[in-house]
Amino acid sequence: MMSKSQYIKYDKPNKLWIQHRKVVYLYWFKFLQHAERGDRYTVDWTKYQSWGGCEVVMETKFDDWWKDYWKDLFAFAEGQPTNAPFYTKKKPEVIAMRTTLLVYGMRDIGDKWDVGCAVARNEHNKGRPLASSLQGEKDYPVNIWQLKFEGKKLIRDANWIENPDDVYNTPNFKQLKSDDVEQLSDELYLNRLLKRRVQGYISRYFKQADELMFNISKGSLDAPD
Repeated sequence: MMSKSQYIKYDKPNKLWIQHRKVVYLYWFKFLQHAERGDRYTVDWTKYQSWGGCEVVMETKFDDWWKDYWKDLFAFAEGQPTNAPFYTKKKPEVIAMRTTLLVYGMRDIGDKWDVGCAVARNEHNKGRPLASSLQGEKDYPVNIWQLKFEGKKLIRDANWIENPDDVYNTPNFKQLKSDDVEQLSDELYLNRLLKRRVQGYISRYFKQADELMFNISKGSLDAPD
């Protein structure tokens, strides 16, 4: 028996299926627009004449475009997915694809940490599942956008003073107990590790965006033969 969730890809009135969830085609559409707007890729629009061509894709809202084109481009009768003109071998993971699109769209707002925090905050505010790459560790949950870094030093607590002599020159300073210092030191260490991890993943998302847009500019989610 087919999983009930599979019916999200089934159009009952037309008795037609699509290979991926509709949102995957939205991301494909958006990446195609990014590829055309940028100067790193040359879109082969001969591959997309059946989509309406450049003018239609660049000037039409996705939902309006979808109503006119989905059956001709992506639909197939049950059990015949390869009959769809834009059948793909790739099976994209929705959260990863959406995160890649968001990372690319926010690429100019700052450094890789700024981009990661902005994407994570955006997803959280919209109540959407957050990619594990932009979360704290399972045993150390934290909202990454709430951490503030200045250079290599974490701004975490007004009472954290790296030079012990400064304690005597700081008004209203609350002396930390040894256990507090140890806990704070652990947090600083974990947060720095988290920052490096997020920056590494953002680099990977940029690379994935490049690969996707290159493939898409050639006519498919799949890499060209």
